[in-house]
Amino acid sequence: MQTPSPSGIAALLRQPFVALRALLSLLASPAAKRRFPFAVRAGLCCGIPVMAGWFAGDIHAGLLATIGSFTALYGSDRPYRNRAVHLAAIAFALAAVVSLGICVAPHAVLAVVVVALIAALATFVCNSLHIGPPGAYMFALACASGTGMAAGGADPIHSGLYVLCGGIVSWLAHMAGALLDRRGPERAAIASAAEAVAAFAESQDAAKRVVARHRAARALDDAWTTLVTWQSSSSSQRSSGTPGDPVLDALRRQGRRLHRIFSELLTETGAQDARRAECLQLAREARHLGDEASHAPLPDAPSAAARFPLSRRTAFASLRESVVPWSNPLLLAARVGVATLIAGGIGVALGLDRAYWGMAAVVVVLNQAYGWPGTFRRACYRVLGTLAGLILAWAVLAAHPQGLWIAAAVGLLQFAIEIWVVLQYAVAAIFITANALTIAAGGQGFPAITHLFSARALDTAIGCAVALAVFHFTVRRSAHRQLRSEMARTLAAAQRVLRCLSHGAVTAPEALEARRDLQHQTITLQQVFEADAPALKRNAPLSRTLGSAAAATQRLAYRLLNACWEQEAAGERDAPPVVDAATLFEDYVLAQEWLEVLRLHLDGDASPRWPQRHAVFLHDEIDALTRTLREPQ
Repeated sequence: MQTPSPSGIAALLRQPFVALRALLSLLASPAAKRRFPFAVRAGLCCGIPVMAGWFAGDIHAGLLATIGSFTALYGSDRPYRNRAVHLAAIAFALAAVVSLGICVAPHAVLAVVVVALIAALATFVCNSLHIGPPGAYMFALACASGTGMAAGGADPIHSGLYVLCGGIVSWLAHMAGALLDRRGPERAAIASAAEAVAAFAESQDAAKRVVARHRAARALDDAWTTLVTWQSSSSSQRSSGTPGDPVLDALRRQGRRLHRIFSELLTETGAQDARRAECLQLAREARHLGDEASHAPLPDAPSAAARFPLSRRTAFASLRESVVPWSNPLLLAARVGVATLIAGGIGVALGLDRAYWGMAAVVVVLNQAYGWPGTFRRACYRVLGTLAGLILAWAVLAAHPQGLWIAAAVGLLQFAIEIWVVLQYAVAAIFITANALTIAAGGQGFPAITHLFSARALDTAIGCAVALAVFHFTVRRSAHRQLRSEMARTLAAAQRVLRCLSHGAVTAPEALEARRDLQHQTITLQQVFEADAPALKRNAPLSRTLGSAAAATQRLAYRLLNACWEQEAAGERDAPPVVDAATLFEDYVLAQEWLEVLRLHLDGDASPRWPQRHAVFLHDEIDALTRTLREPQ
């Protein structure tokens, strides 16, 4: 859904009934229907521990276990074997950070520092490993919540075990789908990639085509992550064509064909009408592959085509690649850590009752790369949703829910959160606030927790204000450096692919790894550009230069990846080379020299030694990037 711009918020408020009808109409949207099973599962996972606590005679323990139930919010797109390990790690991590928060709670300053460190570390890990929403937020919230439990005499060991019990409930609920369709996540990944590739094939407008291309590239990358990276080591060793899981092999072949279709769409050749007809035919083929993946694909006999085009990416390698200056995960972690420390310090200085709510608000706003418009919009939605959520919380708690009614309230509120978080975050924030206060009430009478209403509003406002201030201060100073750094890393990845291409080894393990890294880096470059471009608009010449350079770098990367697919297809057909191998090798080496000079220029070398001759391969892309970077700013 396209959320309204900040200037559109006032318009929505001036027309409340129109806005309400528009919001309610979203419940019938395809996004809401797709989200429904996930929301039901999340609601049950939060309600069941509370119900179990009531039956056991300890409703407080059940409410505490709901922190572990947030494990259900992660890993829904992962294959089941990988999901089992992933969710277990998340459940243990949530239990551990709650216990840690309780241990450091007696020392206010230490508690703030620990929460800030946990928030920064979780942000770095979640963004490096591409752990989707809610990302680092739940880990920071769990640790911060632990700092607020010590006043009630909570025991760190018992509390951690209660949280772990909630995680176990979520683990079981998440894994139950394996009994129905063991390859369901893989099918969904291919179906999503097929739809994105088809949308790219059907796009005509130049601007929309760039957006569709990025979405298709990201969907293909996600699909191969699901089909390769998140598979077990034994499954991934079957790339040579040895027999494996027939359904998985069939899905990999479909994914490989989708990559080929994407490569063909990147080739701008032929008359306009003929090209349009070809694109529509490719779109139909992509959707046909998606339809086959959604059902049970009929496995073909194992063949060389079962080989997959991208190699596995280990978690350690992803983390290591992110520990470089100006990397996106590192910058996000630094912003979150500093802002959380400031918000927590303000809370301690003012003696706020629930200062951890302010620290959690910081992580919500800053833990992912939204750019200034998205960050500002998210902060506004969080504050407005919190204020409206106080009214809903008052209505829920005024009814004095007890026993199973508390379990039902928590489950239904979590269900509403998961439905609305993909439709309109401001509405989701209403239910988030109501759920947080219902859990914080712990079954106490309504008068006993009324002071939490003002605390929630004040803490959230402080956290969002601090987050915006830190983001505004840092992004203006880091945006151009981060963008130049990502372009330099993209060119370095392109050099590795060129070296493999020059030796005709595009399907060797090191070549597959280089191609995977280049595709992944191109997607990261687009994400960083979308997030940082608004911060560069104050300097119009710099904004134009870096925008053009980023676009030229992406065209170069896609042209290079397309050449790899063409060479791979020619090798399968045993087609004779069109150009002499020695000539090609020399031209590829010259192209590498140009990319090295451009990379050094982006890294700050003011007077690089430009090559005297131009390469034939990638000539247009290298020339466009060279002219852009050598323009006076």
